[in-house]
Amino acid sequence: MNESEAFDELPELLSDEIRAVLEDSWPSSFSISDVASSAVDGLALENPSPRWTNKGAEYDGKATFQRFLKEGRKALYDARKDCDQLTDVGEKSFQGIKPKLLIGLESMVNKDGRSGPDLLAGLFCNRTQYGGNSRRLHFGTVVRHRVEGEGAWSFSLCLMPICDSQRLKKAHDFPFWRLKDNPKCGVDQKRYGIAVESSGGTKALAAGGKMRDMLWIAKFTPDTSEWVTAANHEGVFKFLSTGIEVEWVAELKPLHAQRIAAHMGTDVSRVGLVESEWLRLFCDR
Repeated sequence: MNESEAFDELPELLSDEIRAVLEDSWPSSFSISDVASSAVDGLALENPSPRWTNKGAEYDGKATFQRFLKEGRKALYDARKDCDQLTDVGEKSFQGIKPKLLIGLESMVNKDGRSGPDLLAGLFCNRTQYGGNSRRLHFGTVVRHRVEGEGAWSFSLCLMPICDSQRLKKAHDFPFWRLKDNPKCGVDQKRYGIAVESSGGTKALAAGGKMRDMLWIAKFTPDTSEWVTAANHEGVFKFLSTGIEVEWVAELKPLHAQRIAAHMGTDVSRVGLVESEWLRLFCDR
């Protein structure tokens, strides 16, 4: 280990100490309801898309949405008898809420092609980048890629462990997990969502599926830093690989990336048995 690698450990140690100080000294009772209420009153809301209705007539969705932001789920539950789109809202949870309703709620806080909920989700799952000169390829890096010079962009997550991404002397294969760009379509399967900014807008992505469909590999050559890096060319960071264009999009926080890797490990190690199909149908419900 060289001197620079020793200093790489300091940010995590310092951040853990800062977090411990905040957790131990945070007030036990702290209300921000007045601040939150004032912020909600100042929101520039759009009409829901598609429009909400009350027995076919137009319904004021913005007013109900403001009450929802202030009072919580109860505001939507109380309005279900007056709004056709809210009839399925549960009394105690959002479990089973229809994707169409979520999209309608989201549309009221979208602006200029950027989703407000996706921007907030991005703050939770992405590491903020303060350096503008280059980006590294390692575990947790989200990239977009396509066959060189053709086709639409797809998105993937790099699964190469950090320890295998550095001190590289020659070209190496890097594994990637394909990300789906349809997390809001209502598909009934377990997927792990992330949100990134791309092409001036926001994009929600999801990690799921089987390894046979989602895993792919590409070869990259490190530079003199012994990392695979991408330089900044007018705001675009491109990793060089033969026959494929790969561009840096975001870097997930470690635990968000680890959750996807854990899903992959579980998929590899799952136990397959010959069992009664009749009993399986009863139990898988």
